[in-house]
Amino acid sequence: MSGRSWLCAFVFLLPSLAAQNVVSLALPDPLDSRPTTARLTARLGELTAEANYQIGLGNLAAASNITNVVTSLQAYQAGMVVIPNAGPDVLAVSFYEGQPNPNPVGMPTATLNITRVGGPITLFLNAYDPIEWTIQPLPPGTSIAQIVVVSYEPQVLIGVPSGVPVTQIDQFSNGTYYGLPYELEGRVDIAAQCLTRFGQLPNTFTGDYTAPATPFEVGPGDQEWLDQWVLFQAVSLGQALNTGTFGNLLSTFLPQVYYPILVPPAFAPGASSLVAANPLGAITPPLVNLGGITNYCFDAAPNVYVLDNRVPSLLNLSTFTASPLPPLPPGLPPFSFVNTIAFDLFRNRLLVGSFGGAGELYTYDPATSNWAVLTSLFNNEPAAMVYDPIADALWCIDQNFGSGSLDFIRRDPGTGAVLTTTTLPLTTWGFILDTFQLSMLGSNVIMIGPTKDVLGVGVRHTFVIDPNTADIVFAGFLAG
Repeated sequence: MSGRSWLCAFVFLLPSLAAQNVVSLALPDPLDSRPTTARLTARLGELTAEANYQIGLGNLAAASNITNVVTSLQAYQAGMVVIPNAGPDVLAVSFYEGQPNPNPVGMPTATLNITRVGGPITLFLNAYDPIEWTIQPLPPGTSIAQIVVVSYEPQVLIGVPSGVPVTQIDQFSNGTYYGLPYELEGRVDIAAQCLTRFGQLPNTFTGDYTAPATPFEVGPGDQEWLDQWVLFQAVSLGQALNTGTFGNLLSTFLPQVYYPILVPPAFAPGASSLVAANPLGAITPPLVNLGGITNYCFDAAPNVYVLDNRVPSLLNLSTFTASPLPPLPPGLPPFSFVNTIAFDLFRNRLLVGSFGGAGELYTYDPATSNWAVLTSLFNNEPAAMVYDPIADALWCIDQNFGSGSLDFIRRDPGTGAVLTTTTLPLTTWGFILDTFQLSMLGSNVIMIGPTKDVLGVGVRHTFVIDPNTADIVFAGFLAG
């Protein structure tokens, strides 16, 4: 299977908008940033929605089958039914560090109690610090096909069953630490590694920052492990059974075309390019090479304004070369880190957001070439923004760097003031140097997240947001 195949409150703060109902059938589970329980609830809900859809079509037998599947998965999750024996399962476990060893000269430790019955099981272990791993005796009927250890520091294994091959890869042989199960990047990287090494995604990926002092269970006696196993089944069955609801997504979003910029990952070499896309993915190869351009917007003329290597510029559509706008006049705070632009069609001015200090929201008047500061951003700098001429609103995404959350914000384009803020149920990777993009998609807003290299392919989250409710009405990804 190839990587491509598996392949979104400072003043006048009003009450938060409505909670979101995410439609994420098109989002592969490793790219879904929600906790396991939220993802499982969503996937079971998607199956239930398909059953109701089939009832509406009069396909009662199909609906009954899907309902029985949901009931069975819920029974597994509740521990009411013993899960079937393992097939060729891949079970991943990660710790950043081991449990401190009472012996001052001993290595930190981690003990694994594998209670997953059946086999053959592939055990994939990942760590940063050196750890002495102990594999407790296996339950009857369980067999391990292989153990692969990838780490930064070298590891030691004890208790490996006789005849089980062990592969160890550390920093001296291109090994590394990928991350934790509850971190989006860790799940993505572990999934990519399992796909590359074993030809399949991990059935479960559990662990923690520090290995516990007691044996860490890898099996159905651990609720997180069990939830992940049920989620894996729900995703697999949903791919086969959610044909009607997925068909509705296709018919709704395939015709909705927009033009995102494919930017390379932060610190990675390469140029940006423009593609035509719909929310389900790119529909053309790159249309034009844009060099260091990361954002664009139009005025009514239409002139095209861009950020060219973070410099606000005007794009020549004949040559696709960018000319910098006039510099800021003396007396205005200088640009610190310009990261986003939008054009206010009602007031005929360019809006430019800059990080640094509290951040500033600047305006540029094309008629007079005058710059001004609209407002301080009060440390609430948007990662991306887009002007909505129908609502006369400035919609923004705030990455909340370091907090793992993503806010959808409405600002008054006349004053720059924050009017509403909603924390979205999905987030994406990235930090201050990464590029976010927002575009209008009909009456909705579509967010294109930063780029992450997954198996040699640039992958970006895309969230279609209903700005009236702040609901994410579709979640997918853009690869290329």
